[in-house]
Amino acid sequence: MFGLKKVLGIVVVVISLVPIVIAEDPWIDITDVPEYGTNERLFGEVCNVEPTDYNVAVYIFVEGWWTKPYFNRPLTPIDIDGKWNCTIVTGGNDRYATKIAAYLLPAGTDPPIMNGGTVLPDIPEAVAFVQVERGPEPSFLSFAGRNWKVKSFDFPAGPGPNYFSDSENDVWVDGEGLHLTISYQDDRWYCSEVILQECLGYGIYIFQLHGRVDLIDPNMVIGLFTWDNEAPESAYRELDIEFTRWGNSDDPTNAQYVVQPWNVRTRHRFTIDLLDTDQDLTCYIIWHPNPDEPEPKRV
Repeated sequence: MFGLKKVLGIVVVVISLVPIVIAEDPWIDITDVPEYGTNERLFGEVCNVEPTDYNVAVYIFVEGWWTKPYFNRPLTPIDIDGKWNCTIVTGGNDRYATKIAAYLLPAGTDPPIMNGGTVLPDIPEAVAFVQVERGPEPSFLSFAGRNWKVKSFDFPAGPGPNYFSDSENDVWVDGEGLHLTISYQDDRWYCSEVILQECLGYGIYIFQLHGRVDLIDPNMVIGLFTWDNEAPESAYRELDIEFTRWGNSDDPTNAQYVVQPWNVRTRHRFTIDLLDTDQDLTCYIIWHPNPDEPEPKRV
């Protein structure tokens, strides 16, 4: 006869609660931005990375173009406490940069060397990015039912290069329309320009001018044009109507149509001849996606 023995088993389960650590993303910041127009250094910091395993690549935006890093020192090292600093002024008009961008890059990454470009480079290796803006408060005006930025530069800037004034004494709108002037201030000649703050695309652009544009000084230029910062491969989609003799007082022509980049086929010089009794002139830019499409809408 077999006996049945009951065995009481006690199982002790120990559950160890181990905290789950979620790694935070790498991070970069600009902590001290030099005052606009000065030569002071730029300061920043990084977090959530081993500083010795990373570098910083800095770019600046001056007069519509991105430049830097320095050709001979394109990368800025990071201190062991995560802090970094560098100069963004190496000459020219660097101190007037209106945008500053910084990429956090793994060691061994070679950043693109920018020597002008309207858009920042794409750097797939970057683990973090920051961009700041600075500069004087821009001026705007309303004309033809649209918002326009008034260009202002106290240093030579394109086109030209020239100095540009946003003073209400030099650029204004009244019942007669938009007034753009050239003025002499503080031993300098200042030009004027306004820039539409929206993209209109294909269509018919109509400009109505009043004044003897046929008699302007040979060194002056009146320009009506389109421009697309995001299309450098197609000469920024620049289409021009310009009134000028380009400094040559003997030039019998005083105006031109241009499709950029210009050559003998895409530039047409001609002569405008107005009268004191009839100083009104209407100019058109008709912009098609291709010449075979029907006439586009008016803009």
